[in-house]
Amino acid sequence: MIPIVYMIIYLAFGIMTIGFVTENRIILLFSSFILMPLSIYIFVNGLDAWSNFVTTSFAAVTLGIGAYVGIRSGLDLVED
Repeated sequence: MIPIVYMIIYLAFGIMTIGFVTENRIILLFSSFILMPLSIYIFVNGLDAWSNFVTTSFAAVTLGIGAYVGIRSGLDLVED
């Protein structure tokens, strides 16, 4: 199951990159909806039997990025 988590991480950041390049706020909002539950999963279970400071830090950073991008793109959609 762990390789699926890695694929979801790459997919979410890939979608986010496409959203930034095309400046499409809906794609960015979708990628943030993927990143936030993924980071909570990493908080609870860790990555590949690692549940230490590094995985907790990665989960916190991922949650922060997902929340910031989601809030920012949501506000940009409301303003337009």
